[in-house]
Amino acid sequence: MRSSALHQPKIEGIEAARGLAAVLVVLYHAARHVAQYSGALPFGNFSAFGHVGVDFFFVLSGFIIVFVHERDIGKPAHAGRYLQRRLTRILPLYWVALATETAILALSPTRDVPSPGLLLLNASLVPIDGAIVGVAWTLHLEMLFYAVFLVLILNRTIGAALLLAWACLAASSLFGERDWGGEPLDSLASSYCIQFFMGMAAAWFVRRAAVPRPQVLLLAGVSAFLVAGTLQNLDVMDGYAAWPARVVYGLSAMVALVGIVGSEAQGRLRVPSVLVGLGDASYAIYLFHLVAIGMASQVIRALGLRGVVPAEAQYVVLVAAGIIGGIVISRLVEKPLLALVRRLVTGRGEGLVVATAGR
Repeated sequence: MRSSALHQPKIEGIEAARGLAAVLVVLYHAARHVAQYSGALPFGNFSAFGHVGVDFFFVLSGFIIVFVHERDIGKPAHAGRYLQRRLTRILPLYWVALATETAILALSPTRDVPSPGLLLLNASLVPIDGAIVGVAWTLHLEMLFYAVFLVLILNRTIGAALLLAWACLAASSLFGERDWGGEPLDSLASSYCIQFFMGMAAAWFVRRAAVPRPQVLLLAGVSAFLVAGTLQNLDVMDGYAAWPARVVYGLSAMVALVGIVGSEAQGRLRVPSVLVGLGDASYAIYLFHLVAIGMASQVIRALGLRGVVPAEAQYVVLVAAGIIGGIVISRLVEKPLLALVRRLVTGRGEGLVVATAGR
């Protein structure tokens, strides 16, 4: 029996969780930026596992696609609607980020301006080497997932077979990452792709059954995530290895997601509005935090503060810049742009609120 709460227009717990995942990524990149000129990570190894925010995003993407589009499977007439919802969510703001990064390269005396052909490939989000936007490699995987799920919408049998083949290819990475001869096979075989399937399984479950003891599951998932992160920070576990990191972080995120959705469906989870707002801006934070961190770092350098202000204080400033910069971009650029694009594409101004729980 599915809870009616699952049909609410927004799952606030997921919004908050993806906001926190975006913050983890900011913590990670800001620390490495400071380490480039200070010689050491601020606050020791505190932020070493921040990259696992990406693991959560991949699991969340698998969850959202099934949660929102399961009823479209095997219905070719729904393919256009599916593509419209997914592409308008991902591409417009990404193109703004691509234009921003390209302008920065053009203004840099030590960097080459990308060729028109490379720019076009980057704009399409086709998996390639040499992504201009630093975090675009994750969007490459995302677009591959959208494409495979599109086949499932067009033909249930062929799509299911393709998903199974992809799952086997991705699972093979657990025995060691391999060179498959270039893109897109290298991306399809990435161990991160396993996490799409974990998210899909979580959505399939919550769509079909009431979640038993969801708060226990939420606590277990978050605890496992933090324990794994602690082990990575202590250099006990290699957080970049396919095994066990991608599996441990993926399963932890999957259990936490089921716990979040189940707890909220049963009225047992209250989410602070500030965290919901952070989640709402998470895609902009994710795309623009490196630019904001770089700008804040240049201001610190121009003011002659690098050798004066402690690295830890600079780190806090860079983290704040990454988060605040993303929020500003979300409010001033992302929201108006998304409304405009969807109005142009559909003739209506509404957006898909549930779908925005994914990047």
